[in-house]
Amino acid sequence: MKKRVLTIIMSIIICNIAFATGIPLGKAINNLPIMQENDLQIAIDNMDIQNASSARVGAENYAKILRNYHIEQTKKEEVELNIAKAVTVDKMRLANKIKAKQYLLTENISMLAFRQLYMAVLAAEGDVELKRMLYAEAKTDYLLAEKQLQAGDITKNEFELKKIALGKADRENTLANTDFQEYKEKLNIMAGAIVEIAPETARMAELQPLGYYKAGAKNRITVQVPLIQNQIIDLELPFYRDKYALNSKAVEDAAWNLRRDYKLNALTAEAAELAAEKNIEMAYFDVVALMLQVQNLAADFSSLKQRVVQMENLYQEGQLSEKRLMQTKIQLKKLENAYKLSSFNLNTKRQALIMATSVGPDYQEVGK
Repeated sequence: MKKRVLTIIMSIIICNIAFATGIPLGKAINNLPIMQENDLQIAIDNMDIQNASSARVGAENYAKILRNYHIEQTKKEEVELNIAKAVTVDKMRLANKIKAKQYLLTENISMLAFRQLYMAVLAAEGDVELKRMLYAEAKTDYLLAEKQLQAGDITKNEFELKKIALGKADRENTLANTDFQEYKEKLNIMAGAIVEIAPETARMAELQPLGYYKAGAKNRITVQVPLIQNQIIDLELPFYRDKYALNSKAVEDAAWNLRRDYKLNALTAEAAELAAEKNIEMAYFDVVALMLQVQNLAADFSSLKQRVVQMENLYQEGQLSEKRLMQTKIQLKKLENAYKLSSFNLNTKRQALIMATSVGPDYQEVGK
C-alpha cells in the first residue's frame, strides 16, 4: 500500500515541476511529499481503528452467544476473548498517538531540512551577485592595466597579475552561477514544484520568558513515547494479574517483564525531559544571540548604504574614484548578503525552538 502511495506522490511531483509557475516558500513546505504521505497514513490508521472497533463488537457478540448456549471456554480462550473485547482497540488508539507524534516529527525534520536548503539557495543567489561585482572590478582593473602597460606605466609582470586576477574572477563568477542553479534544482525537486526565491523579514518580536519554553519539554517525543507505552502496559497488566488467568511460568514472566518495562519507561521519560529542558535552554539563548546579530547587521547595512549614496554623489562630482566606489559597493553587498542570511537563519531557529518544545526534533539537529 505504501509503495503505491509513494508512486502516486511522485507522479504528482513530476506533474507539478512540469507545469508550475512558481510557489512561495510557505506553500512549498505545506506541499512537501512527506506532508501528503503522512495525511494519507493517518487516514489509514483511522481506518484500522474502525476495523478493530468492528472486531471488538464481533468479540462481544461471540461472548454473548457462548453464554446463551452455555458453551464452556478454557481459561486461555476466556482471557484472549476479554483482551479482544477490552484492550485491542484502546491499545491501537494509544499506538496511533505514538504514530501521530512520529509523523509530526518527520514533518518538522523535513520542514527544517527544506529551510536549510532554501537558505543555501539564498546564499548562492547572493554569491552570484557578489561574484558578478568582483568580476566587474577585476575587469576594470585589467582594462586599466592594459592602458598602463601600453603607456609604459607598469611592467608586464604587473599586467600579468591583473590578467590572472581577471581569469580567477571569471571562473569564480561561472562557478557561483553553476552552484546557484544546482541548489535551485535540488530545492525544486524536493518541493515537487518551482519555488520562488525571496528573502524573509527577520522576526524580531520579543521571546517569552525562558520558563515558558522549558515547560514544553514534556511534549517531546522522547518523553511522550515511553509514557504512552506505559499507558499500554496499564491496559495489559490487569489480565496478567487476574487470579483466574493462566497460571504458568510464561505468564508470570510476561507480567514481570511488563512491570520492569513500566519502571524503565518512567525513568526514560524523566531523563528525556531533563535533557529536553537543557536543549531548549540552549536553543533559547541561541535565538537571543541571533536576534542581536541581526540588529547589528541591520544597523551596519543601513549606515553603509547611506555612505554609498554620499560616495555616489562625490563620484558624480569627480571627487572620488570609480574603484573606491566599487569597493565600497562590494562591501555593501557582503553586508546585505550577511543580513539576509542571518534574518532567514533567525526565523528558522525560532521555528526550531518552537519545535523543540513540541515533539522535536532536538535543537542540536538543526542545520546538520
